[in-house]
Amino acid sequence: MNVKTMIISIGLVLVCGVLFYQRSTAQDLKKQVVKQEQTISQLEKQVKEKETIIEELPEVQEEKQKNDGQVFNEQFLEAYFTYKDLETREAFSVPMLTKACSEELKLGVYDKDFPAKSYLVSHESYYANEKENELVSLNSVEVTTIMNQVQTTTTSTYRINLKKISGNWLIDRVEFLGSQIK
Repeated sequence: MNVKTMIISIGLVLVCGVLFYQRSTAQDLKKQVVKQEQTISQLEKQVKEKETIIEELPEVQEEKQKNDGQVFNEQFLEAYFTYKDLETREAFSVPMLTKACSEELKLGVYDKDFPAKSYLVSHESYYANEKENELVSLNSVEVTTIMNQVQTTTTSTYRINLKKISGNWLIDRVEFLGSQIK
């Protein structure tokens, strides 16, 4: 009986030791998880602070305060140079033009059976405004056009005059300055 008691005692001590070890390991893991959660919270707070600092940078503020006329110019470039057919181009571009500019560009004069597709690949725009209701933009645009199953990519330069009429920006003049085929 002594041997049995001894084996049972050793077994109980081993079980208690294993349980104690598991409990202390679980507590250590729990402490590590809590510590990591605190670290994550601190890092998230630091990220938010840095985002706030970035938002306050002058370059970011300038971009946010982008002139409505500049935004309208970019929308016009997208509408004028990205189309699935010439009718679509006319439909999206004409409402953005003054009557004089619309007549000058003659967007309504095209052969409806002549397939043409185009998309604006990229553009750079530079702005100058002498008056509050007028804006001049110099635009370098890269456009890919597909006509008669022939694809051509060109880089062209346009001067665009914008006017604010009755609170809305309109394109008053589009002047082609030159191009280069790629």
